[in-house]
Amino acid sequence: MTIILEQDDLKELLRLNDEASNTPVIALSLADGLAGRDFASLAWNRVRDKWEEFGKKYDFDPTKVKGIKRDTGEVLV
Repeated sequence: MTIILEQDDLKELLRLNDEASNTPVIALSLADGLAGRDFASLAWNRVRDKWEEFGKKYDFDPTKVKGIKRDTGEVLV
């Protein structure tokens, strides 16, 4: 089965991924840093949350995704 994300979903996922890739690991306190609440971790959590959402929408297991074709939106499982 081929899974292809809709263009709007692909754009949102790529935006979140690019944002997370460029977010520095900065925490506002030592407690936040130790708890994984630094800016970069929070940004990657948003990417994972979006994958979970898309897994339900497109009926695939996000933990088994090997990648995505950025030009077509095809999910590689």
